[in-house]
Amino acid sequence: MGPHFGYVHKNFNDFTIAMLSLLDKGIDFEINITLTREQLKDSDFWCESLNSKTNFLGYINDQEKMTELFCDNTILISTSIVETLGLHVIEGIKNGVITITPNENYVNSVYGKNVFKYELFNNDSLLESIRSVINYKGLHQENILSIQDDLKRSEMSKFRSSLDVFNEVIYVQK
Repeated sequence: MGPHFGYVHKNFNDFTIAMLSLLDKGIDFEINITLTREQLKDSDFWCESLNSKTNFLGYINDQEKMTELFCDNTILISTSIVETLGLHVIEGIKNGVITITPNENYVNSVYGKNVFKYELFNNDSLLESIRSVINYKGLHQENILSIQDDLKRSEMSKFRSSLDVFNEVIYVQK
C-alpha cells in the first residue's frame, strides 16, 4: 500500500483533482477523511471513483481514535482556505505526519518554513507537492524533526509574548 492521506474537509476541489490524477497514474494510496460517505454523496467537489480508496470516518471526537488516525497516516493535506491555526496540522506535526499546507502568509510563522506547501486553488501545485513528498531525497524524519522544532519555537514565542502582557497587567495594578 502506498501513502495514506489524512484530509480535513475545507476545499475539496484541489484535493479531489490531485487524488484523481494520482489514481490515473496508477499510484496506490488510501484516503482517511473525517466526513461520512453521505456528507459527500451529492457534493460537486467529490468524485465517487475515489470512494474505493477512501475510509469515510465521520467526525472524530475521541482523542485516542484521533491519535490512532494520525499514527496511521503518512501525509496530511490541509486545504483550509482561511485558517490561522489549524489544530489538525499541529496534531499531524506533533505525531510525525508529513504535512502539506496552503502557501499562505500564516504558514511560515505558525508551522515554520520547512513544511511542504502548495498554492490554493491550484490542483497542479498540490499534485506537485504530493510528488515532492513521495520523491523527497532527504530523510523525512529529519524534515519532521525540523518542523517540530519550528512549531515549538513558534509556540514558545507566543507563550513569552502572552507572559509579557500578563506581567504588564499585573505591574499596572500594583
